[in-house]
Amino acid sequence: MNPGQFRWLVSQIRCSNCGQPLEASNVQLLGQQADLWFLNVFCGGCQTQALVAAMVRETAKVAEEHMAKEEPLTPDNGLDLHNFLKTFDGDFRTLFAQQDRRQRP
Repeated sequence: MNPGQFRWLVSQIRCSNCGQPLEASNVQLLGQQADLWFLNVFCGGCQTQALVAAMVRETAKVAEEHMAKEEPLTPDNGLDLHNFLKTFDGDFRTLFAQQDRRQRP
């Protein structure tokens, strides 16, 4: 991970105590072991200090690993999606609840 990516990652972290975004200057990388990163963070807003352990994986690497396990898309997949979207009303809660009921024994 390059410094720019690290700064972007830090900009996504909010204080768990007050919710204020953390400043890059208040985040110190203590070390890393493979994908596990250890950070010391300090919130300038509420003066809270914390130790963070985070799994950090590069998106391209994760996507590549995921895609390697998947079947290639076919024209039929595109047609199935098209047919689904013609009648989908945007209610994800109901859709996921239906899928949950189908997957339970």
